[in-house]
Amino acid sequence: MRFFFANIIIFFLISFSLKAQKVGLVLSGGGAKGLAHIGIIQAFEENGIPIDYVVGTSMGAIVGGLYAAGYSPEEMKKIATSDEFLDWAFGKIPDKYFFYIKKKETTPAWLELNFKYDSIIKPYLPISFINTTPMNLAFLELFSQATQKSGGNFDSLMVPYRCIASDIIKNKAVVFSKGNLGLAVRSSMAYPIYYAPVIINGKILYDGGIYNNFAIDVMKNDFDPDFIIGSKTYLDKKFIDQDDLLKIVEKLVFNNNNSYDTLHNLFILEPPGLQNYAVFEFDKAKEIIDLGYKYGLTQVDTIKKIIASFRDTSKINKMRKIFHSKEKPILIKNINITNLNKLQKKYVMQNFKHRKDTIITLSQFKQGYYRLMQDGQFSMLMPIAKYNKKTGFYVINLYIKPEKHFTAKFGGNVSTGTFTTGYLEVNYRFLSSKSYLFRLNSYFGKFYNSVGLSSRIEFPGKIPYYILLGINYNRFNYFTSNTEWFFLETNPSFIIHNSTSTFGKLAFALDNKTNFSVNLHINNDINRYYQTLYFSIDDTTDETYFPYTNTFFQIDKNTLDYVQYPTKGSKTSLTAGYIWGLENYYAGNTSSRHYQTYRVTRYWPYIDFEFKKVIRFNNLLITPSFSAHFSNQSQFENFYSSAFYYTQFSPTQYSKTMFLYDFRAPSWMGGGISLDYNVYKGIYLHLNPNIFIPESKHFVENYKEVAQKPLSYYNMLFEAAIVYHTKFGPVSLSFNVLDKTFRKQSVIVNFGYLIFNKE
Repeated sequence: MRFFFANIIIFFLISFSLKAQKVGLVLSGGGAKGLAHIGIIQAFEENGIPIDYVVGTSMGAIVGGLYAAGYSPEEMKKIATSDEFLDWAFGKIPDKYFFYIKKKETTPAWLELNFKYDSIIKPYLPISFINTTPMNLAFLELFSQATQKSGGNFDSLMVPYRCIASDIIKNKAVVFSKGNLGLAVRSSMAYPIYYAPVIINGKILYDGGIYNNFAIDVMKNDFDPDFIIGSKTYLDKKFIDQDDLLKIVEKLVFNNNNSYDTLHNLFILEPPGLQNYAVFEFDKAKEIIDLGYKYGLTQVDTIKKIIASFRDTSKINKMRKIFHSKEKPILIKNINITNLNKLQKKYVMQNFKHRKDTIITLSQFKQGYYRLMQDGQFSMLMPIAKYNKKTGFYVINLYIKPEKHFTAKFGGNVSTGTFTTGYLEVNYRFLSSKSYLFRLNSYFGKFYNSVGLSSRIEFPGKIPYYILLGINYNRFNYFTSNTEWFFLETNPSFIIHNSTSTFGKLAFALDNKTNFSVNLHINNDINRYYQTLYFSIDDTTDETYFPYTNTFFQIDKNTLDYVQYPTKGSKTSLTAGYIWGLENYYAGNTSSRHYQTYRVTRYWPYIDFEFKKVIRFNNLLITPSFSAHFSNQSQFENFYSSAFYYTQFSPTQYSKTMFLYDFRAPSWMGGGISLDYNVYKGIYLHLNPNIFIPESKHFVENYKEVAQKPLSYYNMLFEAAIVYHTKFGPVSLSFNVLDKTFRKQSVIVNFGYLIFNKE
């Protein structure tokens, strides 16, 4: 009888120990490769393998944090494969929140250096390649409700959780067990050089992988489960290219710094094939997750033989439902701003709400947040949400780091042609109740030279607007632009266009993507040219001086991602204006008038319209475009002086560097279609035929301008190119045809943006 009872007791003890068995999951860092953790978790859930504790580092901290916060594998997969995830990873503003009124002019700058007031001679390089402002907001959105539900105690999440960061001052790992979940996860994956660090309680925190990339010891010390499963997605690299900076950083970050060989209850998973993916190849998220899932399925039977505790999928879903049921929606009552003075705080608040004590939704907060990001006045925005139990609303503590006041930019455009141009820009920023930007820039080269000074004042509010004032001097030497290395046309013309333009602009936001502006330009142009192809160094040019005013209204909608060779978005622009000026003509010694002068008042209204839209079919982009210009501009003293003010049809980049008589007229229509095929990782084959149809054909006959209206006159422009977009501008090898008879051809290699100051 005693033996019988002893067996009963042993049976119950064994049963109790089996039921009480706990499983811990440790997720390593690995960049994009760490997304394989999602697939492994999915395989576990589908096969009843329990996850009672989670410890994560870097990407493992993100995946583990999402799981601990109650996100299902399917939800995590949806997040990781979304366009928004790519925006966060690469510091881009989601299209939905892009605010066109905030967009500054694109420049050909390659390098930007920032300076303080008190150290103008000391430049500051950017602390990270990627702007982490979108990521900071994403973690607030993903983790704030879990922080509220758990009260900031990571043991009270749906699954108890730890994540690892690195304190680079004390040279040690930091283990987060409480606090703001989103901030803890964000600090764990602050990959050096790419992502900015996080400062918590005075500690500068970087990626946890620096000191503990595979935190088996944290799992053992903090939770001591019966069984530990480790998912390892980084590679132990013994040899790396000493000239590859990013591989060196990867080796420094994703490194195992603790030993786990003595643990008997540890099972390591190492998904094969991850060596084929780069650290930041987040666009391959689906492939990587599927790879982890398929590998996880192959390991399920082995794990089931080791553990004796299983959990039904319905039970896990019930746990999630209970956890989420007590979460409060993110409705924001107050926004506390740090690091700014009273007037600056007023400016910031006007971007979020316009009446005191207004409750704003997360979507409304995101609108204002991304406006601030585009403002250019701030190098970092770090929002931290805290739930107030008394009010039932969230409070946002918004840490703002102002940008340095002075910025110097360097760059240009490099070409096999003569329009290689250097670029230099100096900016001064100032923030009060309004945002101020003062800019001095210069272009210098053989074809184009310019100096510009401008000031931009931005006014926040329900309908944001800005005032732009400036003066530019531009000089175009079209004689040199007609003598390219590979240009086959043998009849260059001598044309030099000088313009001094004083301008003002008042622009309002009609919606996120559309602006309305009122513009006034006061110009003084000096044009020098010959009306003959045959001249010597001793001959004097004809000259046309034309001081004039250009007043115009414009409605402009633009979502294109690039100003040249766009890959997504659209652009629609409608301009209506009026030009009034005084033509002054001075004949040179080669003119039929021979040193005579001529003066007359010129004025005309005009309308411009432009449309372009990128349509994507997998790897093929089809971009139809249409342009039109209508005016009743009268003829100037001669065809050449008239042609300066006939708007040119310039649909290709190369055509913008040429003075093309055959594509200028008082009124015309033009259109084309661009076909771009993505052959390999951002390298595009580009074909762009265009047609130009003027109201009348203008040409010279016996030194006089003649206008004819043939029924079917047209001309053609064609560009074929290989294009690759870099951070500094497009690299292209292009073949260009500038005439329907195929007589004018060129082959050009170009790097950078062909951009000019306003006229």
